[in-house]
Amino acid sequence: MKNSGYYRFPDILDDIVVFVSEDDLWQVSRNGGLARRLTANLSHLSFPKISPDGEWLVYAASEEGYSELYVMPVNGGFQKRITFLGTISTPLGWSEDNKYIFFSSNFEQAYGTSIYKISIEGGEPIKISIGNANKISFGEKGVVIGRHNRDAARWKRYKGGTAGEIWIDNENNGEFHKLIDLKSNLNCPMWIKSRIYFISDHEGIANIYSCTAKGRSIKRHTDHKEFFVRNASTDGNMIVYHAGADLFTYDIRKKIAKKIEIEYGSSLTQTNRKFISANKYLQGFDLNYSGTHTTAAVRGKVVSFANWSGPISQIGKKDGIRYRMPTWLKDEDKLVVTTDEIDGEDRIVLVNIQENSEELFKKIKLGRIHGIAPSPQDISVMITNHKNELIHLDLEKKKAKTIDTSDYQRIGTVNWSPDGKWICYDYANTMKSQIIKIAEISTGKTYEVTKPLRFDFSPIFSPDGKYLYFIGDRTFYPIYDAVQFELSFIKSSKFYAIPLEQSTKSPLILEPKSPASSNKDLENAKKGEKKKEVKVKIDFEDIEKRLIELPIEAGFYDTLHVYERKIFFRELPKKFIKSEESDWLSAPKPTFLIKAFDLDKQTEEILIKEISDFKLSLPGNNMIVRKSGELSIYKTGEKPKEKIKNKYSLEGGAINMTRIKISLKPREEWKQMYREAWLLQREHFWTKNMSGINWEIVYQRYFPLLDRVGCLSGKCKVN
Repeated sequence: MKNSGYYRFPDILDDIVVFVSEDDLWQVSRNGGLARRLTANLSHLSFPKISPDGEWLVYAASEEGYSELYVMPVNGGFQKRITFLGTISTPLGWSEDNKYIFFSSNFEQAYGTSIYKISIEGGEPIKISIGNANKISFGEKGVVIGRHNRDAARWKRYKGGTAGEIWIDNENNGEFHKLIDLKSNLNCPMWIKSRIYFISDHEGIANIYSCTAKGRSIKRHTDHKEFFVRNASTDGNMIVYHAGADLFTYDIRKKIAKKIEIEYGSSLTQTNRKFISANKYLQGFDLNYSGTHTTAAVRGKVVSFANWSGPISQIGKKDGIRYRMPTWLKDEDKLVVTTDEIDGEDRIVLVNIQENSEELFKKIKLGRIHGIAPSPQDISVMITNHKNELIHLDLEKKKAKTIDTSDYQRIGTVNWSPDGKWICYDYANTMKSQIIKIAEISTGKTYEVTKPLRFDFSPIFSPDGKYLYFIGDRTFYPIYDAVQFELSFIKSSKFYAIPLEQSTKSPLILEPKSPASSNKDLENAKKGEKKKEVKVKIDFEDIEKRLIELPIEAGFYDTLHVYERKIFFRELPKKFIKSEESDWLSAPKPTFLIKAFDLDKQTEEILIKEISDFKLSLPGNNMIVRKSGELSIYKTGEKPKEKIKNKYSLEGGAINMTRIKISLKPREEWKQMYREAWLLQREHFWTKNMSGINWEIVYQRYFPLLDRVGCLSGKCKVN
C-alpha cells in the first residue's frame, strides 16, 4: 500500500525542497523521490527557510512554549533556539550574506506584526522600519511587503477590512504605496527579477499570479481548480507551494507547474491507537437516581461505573462516533446519550445498562442538542437545541413534540416539576432580555411568569412543588472605575422565589415554634407523617406580582438547585486578574464556590471551594462535584471531610478517575471531527443556501485528504 503524507510549508533552494509533515521537517529533491526526515521534535514545526548558501535552516517551533525561531544544518543536526520573545514569531527568509534572518512578530505591539532581523547566532532583534507587515521580499532596487497576509485558505474569498495587501517601495527609499488593488485576499509576495509574484483568490480559487513592479500586466501562472495554492516560497528560479496535500513547483523560465512525486516512508506514529486519561478530557457527567453510579463523557466516549468499585463499561461504538451529554433517567438502569452516528447529525440513544442494550432513535431529528433534562416521573426528557427549540421527547412512545421556540437566543436551563407535569425554563423574549416561562407538558401551553427587566435564568421548582426559584440580574449597584470616568456593575444577580399558588405564603415565613418543643420533637413529628405525593398547582393570574427577593447579597451566580429547605448555587467571586492567571496557554483553574442558603435559619455558608461545576441527583439527596477533571460525590448539603484515610471511598467522596482509560484511533477521531465541523458550519451559517456554495461537494472534496494526515495539527489545516 502506498504511503502518502500531508505536506505543508515548503521552501526551495536549487534541488533541495524542505517541507513539514507530521509536525516535523523533511527534505526531498524538487524532482521527487524518497523524502528524508530531518527532525523528531515534540512540538509543531512550521515555515522552514533555507539559507542562500544551502547550509542552514531556520524554522518556527514551540518546543518550550510559544512559537520561537530555531536554526539547524540543512541536512539535520543540532537545533539552536535564537529568539526568546515570549510570543509567536514566524521566519520569513535570510539576508543575502547568510548572516541574518528576517522574521515577523508582535512582541512589541498589541495588534498587528512588525518585521525584524536577527543574527544567526541569536542576540537582540533589530526592527525593520516599514510599519506593520508580516511578509517581505527584496528586489534588486526595492522591497515589497505584505500586510495582513494570512493563508487565504483559512477564510476563502475574504474581502473585508483585514484582507491581505501588498505594498512596494520601488526605489528602497522608505516610501511605500499599494502595489495593486484587487478585490482579493493577497498573500506571499515574491519579487523575482522584474515581476512581483503573489497568491490571490480573486477568481475563486487561490492561484499564483504576477504583475510588474508598477502593478500592471497581471498574469495567472497556475490553474488549480479545487484546492487553494498555499504558502508559496521561492529561490528566485522556482516557486514551491502546496495545494491539497501535495507539493508543487512552478518553473518561472519554462512557465510550467509540476507536482512533486514524493516517496514517503513514515511509520505514522501519531496515527497509532493510544490511551488517554479521563481527567484531562472530561466533558460531561451525571449521577444516577440513587447516587451509586456515575456516567461520564470523555473525549467523545461515554462510560458508566459504580462510584468506588467494579469495572468501567463503555457505552456505544468504540471509535468514529462522538457521544455527548450522558443523562440518567428515573429508571436507574437507563440513561440517554447524544450520538452523531447517523450522517454526523445528533440523535438520542436509550441505553439499558442492566440488559446491555441500546436503542437508537433514528427517525427523530432534534437538531444540534445543547441540553437534556430528564423527567422525575417517567421515561421522557426535555431537549434544547441550536434552533432555539424546546422539545419534549417521550422515549416510550417514541414521539417528539416542540413545546416552545425563541426568536432570539437558545433556551437555557430547563427543570421539571416534582410531579412531572410542568417544566420551567429561561426564555429570551428579546435580544436584551430573558424571562422565566412555565409549560404544561400535556397541553403544550406556555405561560410567562416574570416580566422582562434584564436577564432571569436558572429556574427550578422546589421539591414540595410550592415555589419556583430563579436567579435574576435585577440589581444595579454601580461603583466608580478607578482608571476611567465611568460606572461599572460588578454584582447584579440575586435570588427570587415565586409562590405558585396565591394562598401560599413566602418561603421566608417560618412555622411558629414553642420553647417547649425542641427541634428533635419537630423532626420526630415529621418522620411520623406519611410522605404525600406532590401535586403541583399553579395560579397564573398575577403570578409575576408574587415575586419575593431572598436575603442573599447580590453577586455573580448560576447553577441553582433546591433540596428540602436549602438552596444550593454556584458563585464566581469577583477578584483582580493577576498576570500569571491570564496566560492563555494555561488551563483555567476552578474558581467557583458551592454555597448553600438555609431557608429555615436564613443563613448562608460555603460548602466547597475551587470547584468547576456540580449537579444533584434526580431526587436531590446526592451531589456530584467537578474540580477540573476530578469528580467527587457527597451527601447533599454536607461539607467534605478533612481527615480521611482513603479519599477514593464512600467516606472521602472522590472518584478515582485513573480507573477510566479511553482508547482512541486518531484517524477515526479526525474524520468525526471533520464531519462535525462541516455540520456546525452548515447548521449555523447565516443563510440556508450557504451563499450559493454546494456544501456537500465541499465535504466530498476535502474528506479524502484525511487519509493522508499524520498529525492533529495537519488535520486542523485541511482546507
